[in-house]
Amino acid sequence: MRENPNRNSIDNDDFYNDIEEQELIERGDYEDLNKNHSQNSTEKATNSFTVALVILFFGIISISVVYLNKLITKPGLYGFEYPFTVTLFQFFVALVLIFVFGELNKRATQKSSWNPIPPFEFKLSIAKKVAPLTLIYVGMIGLSNYCLTYSDITYYQVAKSLTIIFTIFFTYLILNKSHSGPVILTCIIIIIGYILGNLKKNEFSLGALVSGLVSSIFTALYGIYIKKTLKHLNDDEWTLLIYNTTIAIFILFPICLITGEFYTAWTKYQLLSDFGFWMLMIIAGVAGFLINIAVFLAVKLTSPLTFTVAGTAKAGIQAALAPLIFSEKVSFMEGLGITIVLAGSSFYSYIKYKESNQKK
Repeated sequence: MRENPNRNSIDNDDFYNDIEEQELIERGDYEDLNKNHSQNSTEKATNSFTVALVILFFGIISISVVYLNKLITKPGLYGFEYPFTVTLFQFFVALVLIFVFGELNKRATQKSSWNPIPPFEFKLSIAKKVAPLTLIYVGMIGLSNYCLTYSDITYYQVAKSLTIIFTIFFTYLILNKSHSGPVILTCIIIIIGYILGNLKKNEFSLGALVSGLVSSIFTALYGIYIKKTLKHLNDDEWTLLIYNTTIAIFILFPICLITGEFYTAWTKYQLLSDFGFWMLMIIAGVAGFLINIAVFLAVKLTSPLTFTVAGTAKAGIQAALAPLIFSEKVSFMEGLGITIVLAGSSFYSYIKYKESNQKK
């Protein structure tokens, strides 16, 4: 479900979900985030109504990506429980849109303020350098979708919050970056929430548990290794989006064959002839692509703190509405767990933001 491929996500819900600024927040890299906003942000000079519309657009698109994909895979609805096939199709939709938006920019007489997608390009020499990162990217998105397919949205939200834990761990292990006591405390809070949320689950899936954990690991690693890869692309995250999406299709196609998803999906021939099903698949793919534009506009027109608060609020709303929309049964312990996890994530964002400002 994606949330953006560029330098992905505070909670990665979503299909693209990947996006640089969300990754910077998640990794606690507020110094870089502040630089991005100091270069791009015009919040003070921008009409507050415009900012509100952009934040609303970001929230709606981000939540829609998760909910649409859940509608596709949830038993009792369409029940298309083939997460890698769904991911592959939505990558294909994204690639088509990337090409269209790139052509629009190419033919435009002046650069668009809302369309940052460059014209499509694909060089094999560059693709070889990007491919290792794309492998991590596919693991991040594919396993995130797998987790969402075989779990409820409440657990999915809790599982994705573990990205913060793994980010802190890997930045210490790989980058030798130490973290303050308050940051470690937020990790403890999140872990407590995660444990409480799983103590008395109404339904338990080992596959969802493992895929959620591994997806969070891949997300943390993606945030660490992305800068090295961007050097091969002149630090252009939108060109990285093109290469990531294209290479991901070539990686996922054999995965769908090997796992047998293509064969078993074909047995759902009645569903595959359903116009409504394909419309939902296409809409979900379009929403997954639009999250890139939504975050681009949010980062351009808001401050780091505003964007962080919006992301945290979105996560809370997403978790709160899921039981109502999908009739998911949430026990008291699950509700307590997700509340603690969201509180820990919010505290983490606040601490990292304050620490970044103190360094100025």
